[in-house]
Amino acid sequence: MMKIDFHVHSKYSSDCFMKIEKIVETAKMRGLDGVAVVDHNQVGDFKQKLDDGFALIRGEEILTRGGEIIALNIDERIKPLMSVEDTVNQINDLGGTIILPHPFCFWRKGSVFAYRKIKCAFAMEVMNGMAYFDYENNLSGYIARKNELPVCAGSDAHRYKDIGRMYTKLPDASSIKDILKNLVSGKGVPYGSRASKFVHMKVFANVFFKPAFNRWIED
Repeated sequence: MMKIDFHVHSKYSSDCFMKIEKIVETAKMRGLDGVAVVDHNQVGDFKQKLDDGFALIRGEEILTRGGEIIALNIDERIKPLMSVEDTVNQINDLGGTIILPHPFCFWRKGSVFAYRKIKCAFAMEVMNGMAYFDYENNLSGYIARKNELPVCAGSDAHRYKDIGRMYTKLPDASSIKDILKNLVSGKGVPYGSRASKFVHMKVFANVFFKPAFNRWIED
């Protein structure tokens, strides 16, 4: 089985400083077999690859008018603030794979009703490491079970120490395409635990004081 954290941010996000090389190094140390780096409204400048059994997946966390949507395995940035339907169409045109992140984290641009508008295969993030309250993940899990949706988990890490806090177990695969196929086929099993509320305070401070808090956030 593979253990993959499908929701990690990097220096290409406005609220994060993590470098791609150290993300990979840290993930391997935590026993992960892959990470998806999905920056806010940006596609990071790094090469997607599956090397020596470790998958580095490139994506984007896109703010739509109906909340945030994650696109995996895309080469081009998708602009924010489009409708859910138009965003999904662009992801499909680029051959991407969709994750619906933290749908019940209302204060973090959750896309609570977007699952009704997505007419293609996708996975719902039912365990998010940065969920502030248990009910956020619990409601996501309830909706996924009720609608028989594929599920996944991601740390939503903005600090190295949070990488792998939540992850998804999937069958072994020999390509990123097969990993994502397994994901949206419903073969993922989520694991992990939420970050403390203190972590949220540090990440939110990052948005406003990124230059001054650079070292403090990374450590």
